[in-house]
Amino acid sequence: MQSYAPEMMGKRLQMLKEPIPTLSRVAVLRRDSWHPGILAVYRQATDAAAQKLGIRVRYVQFQNADALPGVFAEMVKERDTALLIWDDPRVDQLAPQILDLAVKHRLPTIVDDAQWAKIGALIAYGPKADDLYRQAATHVDRILRGAKPADLPIGQPTTFELICNLKTAKALGLTIPQAILLLADQVIE
Repeated sequence: MQSYAPEMMGKRLQMLKEPIPTLSRVAVLRRDSWHPGILAVYRQATDAAAQKLGIRVRYVQFQNADALPGVFAEMVKERDTALLIWDDPRVDQLAPQILDLAVKHRLPTIVDDAQWAKIGALIAYGPKADDLYRQAATHVDRILRGAKPADLPIGQPTTFELICNLKTAKALGLTIPQAILLLADQVIE
């Protein structure tokens, strides 16, 4: 089972463009030590989606929390107008700091993890965590009953959730369109 969904990049960028019709420059924030194969897949999917939408994507790396203020100052200097954060457990622990800096620098943020939207990301759209855990438990059960891990199929996420944070939208002076709010699984007010 895999929990990443690079094919969702296009949908995330579209959802970000809805409240920001003039969106033209997006920074993609990531740690500096991603697996090269996963990085290539995510980057290819993001570049293809951005090109279709007429968005320039700039990849921004950082090594640790101390580097974040400088990274955000660079985003402002480069005139990035929004932020996309790929799923990375090592970045999750920095979510509060990243989101504070994003609001301070007026950078709407889209992520795939619902927890980020609950603490301040503008939009989260990604695989539903509870369903991923259920799928993982099914695989563990099968392995404990004697199945060989190599014989198990690679599962893809099948259910997704959309969370919109209206408090963050208000702080950024944005309006999330009603069409997106109607699709949302949760709206944080």
